Amino acid sequence: VRPTATNGERITMAYPPARKPEFGPWGTNFSDVCGDNAATLGLSAGNLTEIANASSNFNTKFATSESLKASAKGAVALTDVQFETSTAVYRKYSKMFLANPNVDKDILGSLGLPTQSGSIGPVTIPINLTATGYSNGQNKMKWGRNGNANGTQFVIEAKIGTSVEWTWVGMTTKSKWTHESQVPGTQVVYRIYAQRAEVSSGFSNEAVVYSNSDSEMLFLSEAA
Repeated sequence: VRPTATNGERITMAYPPARKPEFGPWGTNFSDVCGDNAATLGLSAGNLTEIANASSNFNTKFATSESLKASAKGAVALTDVQFETSTAVYRKYSKMFLANPNVDKDILGSLGLPTQSGSIGPVTIPINLTATGYSNGQNKMKWGRNGNANGTQFVIEAKIGTSVEWTWVGMTTKSKWTHESQVPGTQVVYRIYAQRAEVSSGFSNEAVVYSNSDSEMLFLSEAA
């Protein structure tokens, strides 16, 4: 059972996430935001390469370990080693960014870093989740933050097709996300929850694309 924050609770941001399925997307986002804001963050080409390698190397090894987990225990061990190495890189640069007064809170929040110290309010349930499917295979979602602070991660789960099990499909610090490479017409049910440090909210409302109960299938021509 995931813990839930209460009003006034003092929360310490833990970065990067400790769970490996969330660690990879967090690192990819971290690397992308660094690349988009290199000058503001004071990063050289060499710095960007180090951060990008930390992300890509972990993602590669994690994908390998997941596919071989049942038969190759050694791949999991390799992932654990790279997890520690990548964590050290992310923490080094995170501390540099947090100590730089020229880096504004919007960039820190986009990086998945804390934007203020002390109590930053509770982790609350995201609201008004909606999802729309498009004929190009994109399912686009958006929701209300419901007061969640910058840097809060929104974790997206789905039940695809006839599956009755919820599956982790993505995460973002923004209030919108696109599920790529889906099959138009295939029902997908989505829900999300907010997470900051080791504290998580309850689940949002569920949003459905291509409901199996629909009497007629609607295809939208292009993604906005």
